[in-house]
Amino acid sequence: MVNRYLKMSTAHLKEATIAALEIMDVPYCVIYDEGVFISVLDLDHTDAQTRKKYDELPEDLLTILNYARKLGASLVWLDRDADEVEGLPVYEW
Repeated sequence: MVNRYLKMSTAHLKEATIAALEIMDVPYCVIYDEGVFISVLDLDHTDAQTRKKYDELPEDLLTILNYARKLGASLVWLDRDADEVEGLPVYEW
């Protein structure tokens, strides 16, 4: 199986959201010094409890996850040195 990923700047998430990812169990993520990898949930194959947690995610995180899903990506790679995506919100921190 081949999966697609979307790479973008960490500026598309608020600093508080990046910090909160460490304690969230949805979505699955791996944080490293310069950024974070975040899984994009397949909402068609998600149980009700996981879907509820997903719907309660911060708006900035939902924005990038929904954008990635529309592009067919299963992973978002946010990196401090990556480019910003035109049309998505950018946050200073």
